[in-house]
Amino acid sequence: MDGSLDISLRELVAELWRGKSIGRSLLNFIARDKVVLSGRVLDLGSGAGGSHYRFIKQEPATSIISVDMNYNYRADIVATLESPLPVKDAVGDVAMLFNCLYLVYHYQLLIEEIHRVLKPNGKVYIAAPFLFGFTPEPADYFRYTETALDRILKEKFTAVEIISFGGLFLAAINLLNVVIKVRLFRIFTTLIALGLDQLLTRFVGSRNKRTYPIGYLVIAEKGMSE
Repeated sequence: MDGSLDISLRELVAELWRGKSIGRSLLNFIARDKVVLSGRVLDLGSGAGGSHYRFIKQEPATSIISVDMNYNYRADIVATLESPLPVKDAVGDVAMLFNCLYLVYHYQLLIEEIHRVLKPNGKVYIAAPFLFGFTPEPADYFRYTETALDRILKEKFTAVEIISFGGLFLAAINLLNVVIKVRLFRIFTTLIALGLDQLLTRFVGSRNKRTYPIGYLVIAEKGMSE
C-alpha cells in the first residue's frame, strides 16, 4: 500500500522549517492517520522521544513504557534490543519500533520478542527507512524491502499492512539534503521534488512510491488465540 496523504503545504513547510527531513515529515503525517496508542505501550528503541509523538493519537489512560539501551535517555527500561526483552509475556497492548529495526542485527529475535510481550490482538507499529544514508548508531546493518517486511512479520503476526512513502524525486532530495545546509534552499528543493513526484505519480500511480520508497510504516497485529 502506498501512503496517500491529505496534508497542506503549510504543514509540510512548518515541519521542514523545524529542521525535519522530508522522510521524517512524511512518516509523521502517516503516523497521525494510522497510529493509535492505547493501554500499555512499549516504545522500543525510544531514544529521547521522537517528533512523531506530536502527531500520534493517544487514547485516555495510555501508559507508555520506554525501552532503550542508552542510559542518557532515562528510559523506563534500559535494555538492548539484541537480547530477550526484560518484560513479561503478554503485557503490552501496543508496541512501537520507530526507525531502529535496521540497527538490530538479530532482527528475527526482536520480532519474536515483540510478539511474545504483546497481548492477543495487540499491535506493533514499525517505521523502517529504506532509501536512507548509512547511519551507524552505533551500528547500521540492514535496509528492508516491502517484500522482506511482509514475509518477516507474517511469520509471527496474523495481519500485516505496509505503507510506503516517498517517490523518485523526494527520495533523491532526502539524500541530497544531508549536504544542503541552507534551510530555505532545502525547503525550496523539497517542494520542487514533491511537485515532480506528484506529476510522475499521475503517470505511473503507486509504483512511484513503491519503487523509490524513503521508508515504510508497518502495522501488524497478533492473533486472538496466540
